[in-house]
Amino acid sequence: MLDDIDPIKFTEKNFTLQGKQFIILGQKPEEARHYLRELYNMMVFKLPRIKKPLVIVKGRQVEMTTTIANIIAYYVSNYDFFDVLYAAPKSDQAKTFSDTRIDPLQRYKSNPEVMVPLKDGTYNKSVKQYTNGSTLYIHGTGDQGDHIRGISVQALIKDEYQDFDPSSENAIDEILTHSKDKINISLGTPKDSGSRFEQRWKNQPRNTIIFPARNAGTSLCFTWSP
Repeated sequence: MLDDIDPIKFTEKNFTLQGKQFIILGQKPEEARHYLRELYNMMVFKLPRIKKPLVIVKGRQVEMTTTIANIIAYYVSNYDFFDVLYAAPKSDQAKTFSDTRIDPLQRYKSNPEVMVPLKDGTYNKSVKQYTNGSTLYIHGTGDQGDHIRGISVQALIKDEYQDFDPSSENAIDEILTHSKDKINISLGTPKDSGSRFEQRWKNQPRNTIIFPARNAGTSLCFTWSP
């Protein structure tokens, strides 16, 4: 079970954004991301307890990619031997996440004691090993999930879920077989009405929360499967 370490305070204390302190819950209107508070707390505190998949449906430009990167940093920094897989449908999407989200957190962190790469370990675009024994895998899944077979993790994050091959999902989820926390997060933006992603979300009507985002006309919604 994960400890009660506040993920928002952790992010604001240890990382910078564009050369400035990372502020998630600021006092200024343009810095007030309070709609993200419950989502941060759910991914860190609630999911390990309920052990149910989380499905996030979102509009564009609601800071979810940044949020996911922060949550990954939280996991691999605070818990020893805690392995995470960030999975995208295509390898170039995974590489972009590594280059533009995880590497900047590493490069511009304000606390040198978090996310410390393992000396003489593996640290590249797709596998990042840390001194506390944790590992972050960043992969495109490919057809049938072939690119991630053999990986075993405690937390699985499937981004751009609307583009995943339906036949690959069971193979992807198998990497959580030995996880005690069963953190399984899927997020994306449905492209078409009636898509598989939209139907999966609509079929889970209970326990649904809708957050207004800062961007006009967008919202961020999530549910977890019963």
